[in-house]
Amino acid sequence: MAESPAGLDRPRGVEADGVGVPWPALLAGWAAVALVVAGVALAVAGGAPEPSPAGLPDAGPATGWALPVLRLAGHAAALALIGALLVGLLTGGRPRAGLAAAAALAWSLSSLLGLLLGVSEIVGRPVPDVLRVDLLSFYVREVPQGRALLLSAVLAAAVAVLCPLVRGRRDGAAVLVLALVPAVPPLLTGHAAAAGSHRVAQGLLIAHVLAAVLWVGGLAALALLPAGRLDVAAGRFSPLALGCAVVVTVSGSLSAGLRLDPLSQLWSTGYGGVLLAKGVTLAVLLAAGAAHRRRTLPGLAAGAPRSFRRLAAGEMTVMAAAFALAVALSRTPLPGA
Repeated sequence: MAESPAGLDRPRGVEADGVGVPWPALLAGWAAVALVVAGVALAVAGGAPEPSPAGLPDAGPATGWALPVLRLAGHAAALALIGALLVGLLTGGRPRAGLAAAAALAWSLSSLLGLLLGVSEIVGRPVPDVLRVDLLSFYVREVPQGRALLLSAVLAAAVAVLCPLVRGRRDGAAVLVLALVPAVPPLLTGHAAAAGSHRVAQGLLIAHVLAAVLWVGGLAALALLPAGRLDVAAGRFSPLALGCAVVVTVSGSLSAGLRLDPLSQLWSTGYGGVLLAKGVTLAVLLAAGAAHRRRTLPGLAAGAPRSFRRLAAGEMTVMAAAFALAVALSRTPLPGA
């Protein structure tokens, strides 16, 4: 297998992934799962776009549906960025600098496009009608979501510039930390900002999202590795994955307690139903993590990576659904709102 510019073998098709499915098909499958789950959750929970009352301006369904799709695309870019940077830390080599830079630029672009769609939604006009300096300037100056998206775009672009400069593990670790920062500003303007004890809610949400990004990004990093390097990398990733799983579980549970009062809203409201579905995906992922520790990691040590890769592919499918549910939650009204 040919060496990549970063010194790591590129996974190619069936032989590389060990799952029996080419990588493009896996990526397309995960994207399809995310889109379908997000669409169903939005429709069932009441977060799907609806026409404005007669006489009021309406951006149209294109804007309403493009917003969650674009947010999913931004999440995918963030995960690719984190995964490409983690490759170097898990193997002791260099990161996939080119992939990391491209993913950071894609994340920045998705934030800028999200800004345009945000203007379209708040003004109630289609995107072509809001391509005006005055409207964009107003949105960035006066609307917290606008400022957050612009800041996220600038930070992601800065990370894209830094990625090609990484030469070793210390550089890679520093850029990895910086690569998490663009995820933070939008988290400070959503449901957590309106929840009771909003400072605590914001802190829990930040911990929840950053841990999830590291968890999923780390699994994506392992997918970039050939079998010969997978054993050591998976062993290094296992403690990080466990820590992230604990943070995701605890922060998610506490956040749900802050947003649902009484607790019966968990099963009596659309928002609570999406939270329950997220809880199911988390339970499946925790079970998969336990299976890795009991069976697939020892298999890797014995030179048999196929079981690990198959279970990891299944995990990524569930994680795609979990991120889709998170996007649906961000667009679904809180109980009582």
